[in-house]
Amino acid sequence: MGRVAVDTGVSVSALRMADHRAKKATELRHGITKLTADHEDVLVGTCQAFSINNLPLSAAQVRQLIDRKWGAQVSEKWVRRFVKRRRASLSTRACKALADKRTGARVLGNVKVFTEELSAFLKTRHFPPSAVMNYDETLVVVRGNQLATRRVVSADTERNNAASTRTSAVASLLTFVAADGSIFLSVYVMKSSFGDADQTDVDFCLKEAPRVSGRSWPRYYCWTESGYLNGELFRRVIALVAQQWAVRSPGLPLLLFCDQGGCHLDPETISAKLDGNVYSGCRQLASP
Repeated sequence: MGRVAVDTGVSVSALRMADHRAKKATELRHGITKLTADHEDVLVGTCQAFSINNLPLSAAQVRQLIDRKWGAQVSEKWVRRFVKRRRASLSTRACKALADKRTGARVLGNVKVFTEELSAFLKTRHFPPSAVMNYDETLVVVRGNQLATRRVVSADTERNNAASTRTSAVASLLTFVAADGSIFLSVYVMKSSFGDADQTDVDFCLKEAPRVSGRSWPRYYCWTESGYLNGELFRRVIALVAQQWAVRSPGLPLLLFCDQGGCHLDPETISAKLDGNVYSGCRQLASP
C-alpha cells in the first residue's frame, strides 16, 4: 500500500479508508442482493407462470422456492422489496380461499371427463380462437381495509378471486372474453327494488352504455332485485350474444365456456343457444 501511495501521491491513511469503504460496500451489497440478475429474471418468470395458471405464489412459497433452487434464505420483507423492484412485471393481490368442494378429488375427476368429451367434440368441429369464449359472473365491490393473505401475481393479471376483503357489493359483472384475448361484450347487473309503492315501475331490459371510444367493446347494463343474474336475464343475455355474434361473424359457430350455475344449465337457455349457432361448454357439451 506504501508503494501505491508513492505512485499515486495519495496518503496511506486515505488509501486504507478507501479500501475499507470498498470492502464494506461489497459486503453490504452481498447481504442485500441475495440473487443475481439472471436468478431474479428466472424468479419473475416462475411467479408469472404460476399466476397465469391460476396458482399464484404466496410470500412463504416464494421464499421456499428461492431456498430450494439457489440455497438462499430470504425474509418476507425481502420478497416485498423484490416485488416492488419488479413492479413492472409483478404485483401483490389479496386472495380469497376456495371452498373445499371446489378443490376436492371429485373436481379433478370431472375435469378429466370434461376434457375427454371436449376432445371428442373438437374432432368433428373447428373453432378459431376468436370463436371460443369464456364468461363468468363476478362482483364489482367497494374495497375494504381488512387484513388479507397476499400473493405474487403477474402485473397484467386481473383475477376474480384476487380481490381485497369486500364490504359492500355495487353490482355484478358478466364479461365474454375470447381465447385470443379480445373482449366481446360486458353486462353490468345492478341491484334495484321492483314493485315498491314509493318507486316508479321499471321496465326490465338490457340497455347499451355509451362508448367512450371507438376501440371500446360494447357494454350493457340492467337491473335485478338481487343484483345477480337470473334465468330470465341470462336468456336475454345469451340471445343478445347470439345476435351480436351473427352480425359480426355470420355463419361461424361460437363455443361458450361457463360454470355450472343453475341458469347456465337451464334447458330452455341451452336450446336457445343451439338455435343461434352457439355451443355451450359447461358440465358437459351441448350438441345438436
